[in-house]
Amino acid sequence: MKKLLAAIFLALLCNFSYAQDISSSLLWKISGPELEEPSYLYGTIHLICQNEVVISETMKAAFDSTDQLIMELDMDNPNLQTEMQQYSFNKNSENIIDLLSEDDIVVVDSFLRQNYNTELAQIGIFKPQVLSSMIMMKILPCERVGSLEFELLRMAAAREIEVIGLETVRYQMSLFDSIPRTEQVKWMVEMVKDLDESKKELVELTKIYQEQDIDKIYEHTTELPEYAEYEGLFLSNRNLNWIPIIEENIKKMSSFIAVGAGHLGSDMGVVKLLHDKGYILEPIYME
Repeated sequence: MKKLLAAIFLALLCNFSYAQDISSSLLWKISGPELEEPSYLYGTIHLICQNEVVISETMKAAFDSTDQLIMELDMDNPNLQTEMQQYSFNKNSENIIDLLSEDDIVVVDSFLRQNYNTELAQIGIFKPQVLSSMIMMKILPCERVGSLEFELLRMAAAREIEVIGLETVRYQMSLFDSIPRTEQVKWMVEMVKDLDESKKELVELTKIYQEQDIDKIYEHTTELPEYAEYEGLFLSNRNLNWIPIIEENIKKMSSFIAVGAGHLGSDMGVVKLLHDKGYILEPIYME
């Protein structure tokens, strides 16, 4: 009965959204002749303030009408944290401190002492992307960092539905391995050196995300130094890899697919790739 009511509520919201002439959204209904029930695609943002983690009634209705949650990683895997730690260190535990100038070490160490009570000499054995993530968490203009993924995971646990991943931890953590560490360290240092600009960038990204314009999100994301040259590595190639897995699952059962919003837009985005496979993708407006 709850699932039926959720489906009816969602249908009403969908009809309302079409009247708004919505051409873009973070939430998309996936239907087609090979699907017994519709599935839903949702774009998340990986780093956001806790007070901005919002689960709309529209999104909850879509989620409640599905039978499994598909994410970039299988986040209810009990070995997830162990695997992430396993692949978080530089090869042979090398310390990246040797890749920084003395001036840059002073700048980064000052930030680490202030925010984590540590220095590069102690944690420089972590891969640059891990350290960059630690830095970004402290750059957000809030005390508590939130996660839409963890909220979805909690919702899945409450309903006791299965969670599956599109990628392995090993693969996801290896993405940066093909990028020179010197370049990654440069990105990290620049982030710390210009904290005001870094904060401004995160605030702007959150604002664009809340506008629900997936093409604008994609364009903004690919303007960042990390993505400008490596768009295929981080976005397009992964999107292509995901499509067969998504297809296999949505043909089996109604699924709620939650991936980073940067993966939805563009001609190589998940929305367009699924459309090209013959599925009907309908944007659903969310307040």
